[in-house]
Amino acid sequence: MSSAVSGVVAPLAVMPSGVARTYTRTDFAPAAREALRPATGFRAVQAWSVSSQQNRQGLILDDLRTLTRRLSETIRLFNIPDRTTLGYFRAVRSSAPDKFLASAADGTPTGLHHVSVETLAHPQSNNSVKLIASAAPSLGSVDYQYDSELQGDAAEYSFDLEVNGSTTSVPITVVSTGHWADTNQDLLLKIGRQVMAADDRLEAFITLRDEPDENDNPVRTAVLTIRARATDREVIFSLADTSGDLVSRLGLDRMAPPAGRARLYYDHQSVDSEANQVWLEDGLLSIELLQTTGPDEALRVEPGLEALVGRTEDLVAQFNELIEFLNDHRHEIERTIFNQVMTEMDKSVRRLKDVGLALKGDGRLGVTERYAQIMEGEPEYVRDVLTGPEGFFTGLKEVLDQILGRNLYGYAEQIKAVPRTYKGTAKIFQALQTGLYLSVSA
Repeated sequence: MSSAVSGVVAPLAVMPSGVARTYTRTDFAPAAREALRPATGFRAVQAWSVSSQQNRQGLILDDLRTLTRRLSETIRLFNIPDRTTLGYFRAVRSSAPDKFLASAADGTPTGLHHVSVETLAHPQSNNSVKLIASAAPSLGSVDYQYDSELQGDAAEYSFDLEVNGSTTSVPITVVSTGHWADTNQDLLLKIGRQVMAADDRLEAFITLRDEPDENDNPVRTAVLTIRARATDREVIFSLADTSGDLVSRLGLDRMAPPAGRARLYYDHQSVDSEANQVWLEDGLLSIELLQTTGPDEALRVEPGLEALVGRTEDLVAQFNELIEFLNDHRHEIERTIFNQVMTEMDKSVRRLKDVGLALKGDGRLGVTERYAQIMEGEPEYVRDVLTGPEGFFTGLKEVLDQILGRNLYGYAEQIKAVPRTYKGTAKIFQALQTGLYLSVSA
């Protein structure tokens, strides 16, 4: 069955869209000159304009995923002590919170520490060959027969999925004719779903990209990625055809490199880890690795009340950044996410004011001077309001994790192409420039 797609990525599980390169003005110059020839018309110009909008929307949704994931992780690391342990409490400030976050247990030695993340831990990842998303699959070696239920010719393929020595047979039905005929994108979606259903240690997603064909018209390509979910333990998998040539035709039988380890430098000492969560200082300091960094980043472990207030300000700043992003991109992102966050805030609005957090009209929060006073006198109450079972940040994290667990491209506002007639060379060239910076497969 054909799938309606909005944006440039259609993940089965929430994952980054992968590495892309960017067309430059020089790269696109031959296409621009060709499009300016009188005989070519304006269809390619209009198509690139829509494609450029979709790629822009895709990048915006990728930024949304990054902001949402970072805020969820910051909430997870945020903790408030009780009155008796406030003096031993430690907070950690990161110089690059978009690249690494940290938390410290009570009594962690205070001070400034150098941090440089060289590589992240990564799981095994297999990629299919690149296919034209809307084209019919090109498969063989299995006879297609008419299926009355599917109202078209269909064939059964199967392959073995082996994960850490355990094998599962995975069936795939491919429909070649009729209303339910599969496109390449449909087929890759089927395989990804079946793989995840067969073994929950694996996840799959599809990357869609608009690329120029031989006539410089945009064509949408699709690539299926299957990868291990966990990076804290070795997960090795392989796919092999048992009926037909499905896996071999798609290139999914090729073994990808196994999981790689994370490496960082902490106070100029090399540290390796199987996972992207690294424990240091005899297990008292935890660093969550998000991206690689330059050589000049650091974290500071701070004591006491002042550090706790500062950490709250950092968390509120990240929350406000997400709210501002949703407001700035209301034309590209449905208001569903903003409304979910505001609904969660409405549940705690009175208690947030009680602990010294000010609510602003656009949905943002502010930390008032009263917050430090209330934290010092009633830290248990502040903890209950913010991170207790019914706390604001507790509920907010549940909302964020639900959002991350879905396909974020389902939150994209629909892009509507409006036909235009361009008159004059200057306007044509301006229209062409709307497609100059398009993310495509590397």
